[in-house]
Amino acid sequence: MSAARRNDQPHTGIDHPPRVLVIEDEHDVCELLADTLSLEGYQVRTSEEAHGVLSLIRRSRPDLIILDLCLPGVSGIQLLPLLARDAPAVPVLIASGSRDLLREHADDLRRLCAAVLEKPFSLDQFMSAVNKALASGQRRSSASPPPSRRGSSRTRS
Repeated sequence: MSAARRNDQPHTGIDHPPRVLVIEDEHDVCELLADTLSLEGYQVRTSEEAHGVLSLIRRSRPDLIILDLCLPGVSGIQLLPLLARDAPAVPVLIASGSRDLLREHADDLRRLCAAVLEKPFSLDQFMSAVNKALASGQRRSSASPPPSRRGSSRTRS
């Protein structure tokens, strides 16, 4: 599926359609976020668990990671320091419905994340947070060569 990016997206300094990794264990939510991003022209990969995410990040080299905090096995909270260590140039947007976790870890989230969204949120709020996160954590184009084809795409992992 290919779609033109909306005109109201900020310039991100990325010379290819932004690559986004969505890590969300609720299948329907994961699909909704991925479909929304794909329709906006982003290249999207998804994972419904944290297991194997670090190797997926090394392979797919995302420009943005969207992370739920409540995941099976390794939680998003446990994954954040690993992301900061292994992918420090990649901004992280938290999308979580766990108000208690958001409150309990507010300082770490402010320090380690480009943006935080509490579920439920509107798709407009979501896209605004995505654009903010991408603008705040621009990757250097030399660190990420452009893909062989332009346009949007989705890949499940």
